[in-house]
Amino acid sequence: QDSLKTGRRTDKLSPSEIKVACVEVGKASQRLRRRVGLNRLQDVALCWWNLDEHSEEPWMLTDTQRNNLFLISCSPTEGLKILCSVRTEGNPLDCCFSQLQHYQMLMVELPAGPQGFRDGTCANACVYECVRGRLHRLSVVSIPLPSHPLCCSRHPSESILL
Repeated sequence: QDSLKTGRRTDKLSPSEIKVACVEVGKASQRLRRRVGLNRLQDVALCWWNLDEHSEEPWMLTDTQRNNLFLISCSPTEGLKILCSVRTEGNPLDCCFSQLQHYQMLMVELPAGPQGFRDGTCANACVYECVRGRLHRLSVVSIPLPSHPLCCSRHPSESILL
């Protein structure tokens, strides 16, 4: 279908058509397990992975390559574009967009480094937000745990972390 105002062709999206778009985030590594999430409005995505502490040449990496949490714009006109990124203090166990505040990210971080067989550990429940082109950690709540967690889930009201 042709657009009369702009004089260029516009395509309609259909559920039966699959559109693929790519953006490079972080450094290339086969060992990293990247995870992706969309906000409720589906205009911003986040991509995150564990900290890579066993990097072969960490002094050669730029700050952006060291980061492990990326916020990506998903614009239908501009495509995918990295908005900002940050290196988290710990290894993310879970990261998702808030269902109540569409541009806030809720993250559960575990201490970086080997966990071993300790009696207990702690997790940090963090809230991140992009302000003036930078990701900022708005709050941190430290949660003591009897053992190392493997997964977590949130209540829809976001007041309870299981």
